Amino acid sequence: MNEETPISNNDISEVDKLKKERQEYLEGWQRARAELINYKKGEAERAETIMRFGNERLLRDVVTVMDSFDLSIASLEASGKDPVMLRGVLMTRTQLEHILKEHGLESIKSIGKEFSPVEHEVLMEIESDKSPGTVIEEVERGWKLYDKVIRPARVKVAKGK
Repeated sequence: MNEETPISNNDISEVDKLKKERQEYLEGWQRARAELINYKKGEAERAETIMRFGNERLLRDVVTVMDSFDLSIASLEASGKDPVMLRGVLMTRTQLEHILKEHGLESIKSIGKEFSPVEHEVLMEIESDKSPGTVIEEVERGWKLYDKVIRPARVKVAKGK
């Protein structure tokens, strides 16, 4: 009663054809899935970049306000006339610098460091007992947004003897 049905060569080739088709669909699905995962990763990276550097133009403008604070502080220190005003300006500048740091903007520390063409713009070389290329004076502060220099420091460096 239990008869086996013979399998013809046509049936075998049809099964092989279906297995091959199934494998192609599986591989296509796996490729599409991998492409989607890569796309999502790429979009997440682009969104992160936009979040980090999207306000760069605004921060470049705010840096000029920091320059104005520095000039005001230098003027008030030189005059020595209004210590209360000086303290208020210093506190306001410190508060603004703290807020900017929270958003990834930091000043470049230059004095005493070796000249870096990425972080510094040399305005002048001056005689000094420091090794050649050492930053002696900072004329204008430089700024970085995360690791990207948005304004190089304008500096004077030690001249070689």
